[in-house]
Amino acid sequence: TGVNWDVKIMPVAMGQITEAATIEAMDYVWTFRKRYNASQGQTGAFVVAINTSFGLDFVQPDSMPIWCGFYDSLGAAGILSVASTMNRNANVDSVGDMPTSCGSDYLIAVTNTNKLDQKVGLAAYGPTSIDLGAPGEDSYVALPNNQYNTFDGTSAAAPHVAGAVALLYSASCDDIMLMAQSDPATLALDMKQAILDGTEVLPSLADITVSGGRLNLYNSLLLAENYGNCELASIGQGGQGAGGPQQGILGLYPNPATTQVTVQYRNLEVGNNRFVLLNALGQTIQVWEDALQAPGEHTLTLPLRPLPGGIYFIRFDQGFRQSPLHTLVIQ
Repeated sequence: TGVNWDVKIMPVAMGQITEAATIEAMDYVWTFRKRYNASQGQTGAFVVAINTSFGLDFVQPDSMPIWCGFYDSLGAAGILSVASTMNRNANVDSVGDMPTSCGSDYLIAVTNTNKLDQKVGLAAYGPTSIDLGAPGEDSYVALPNNQYNTFDGTSAAAPHVAGAVALLYSASCDDIMLMAQSDPATLALDMKQAILDGTEVLPSLADITVSGGRLNLYNSLLLAENYGNCELASIGQGGQGAGGPQQGILGLYPNPATTQVTVQYRNLEVGNNRFVLLNALGQTIQVWEDALQAPGEHTLTLPLRPLPGGIYFIRFDQGFRQSPLHTLVIQ
């Protein structure tokens, strides 16, 4: 609902969390996607992501090789698997966690962040195994009788990423659907890369996750919209594409901020450089302009008084070009 509002969900129930039960559940989903691929959409289901908000703490992946290996089978059919890591402040690269330390290229392992863009204390990490963070603390969940309540933990963070994967497939160009038919495995890897490349780097996730950042759906959508002619495959970590460095905001500090924030940015040509601040509703709150700058990297300090505290979004504009949004927390 909050991430992707026009999808169908395939609920799959299982009993105890065992290797056999997990494989049986994943095989059910895998079978439907394989039928879809073989029939060119006449039967089966176009499943692009599964969410597994469950697992086994402190279990090494080499003790369950069939479970870990099944993620590659799902990926070959075009399915990305999104998994929540354990709710403990531990390095899963060392202590193990099933399934987030499996290491499959088709697995996206997620840890938990809060509204201040900080990793939650009781959330695992791993510079090799855990790909990114996503909002999980105090997430709203629908209840019967038109009610809502909060839902916590990494189990609440992972569904945001699974929904983001589905949105990338549904909101982008026709080339994505063509690739889904001709090479679903490669497309799945490209969509994962768009998720990771679109993250917003956070100090609390740097050096302890693969991407060093938190899910940023807007950024990832911009990457997916450029998928035509396989451009997405050339976009590398940190937004460096085959054509060289990209224009936009490189960093904000301090963040959270109080009275002012310094923006580090890159422009690729001389022009009127503008920084636009938006609130959570997408309304423009403030616009700052920098003097004409030669192409390169620059910094600009922006005053924040008397803006009230809260979560804002800031972007860099130059003419008709708009950079991806970056989150700014004002205290």
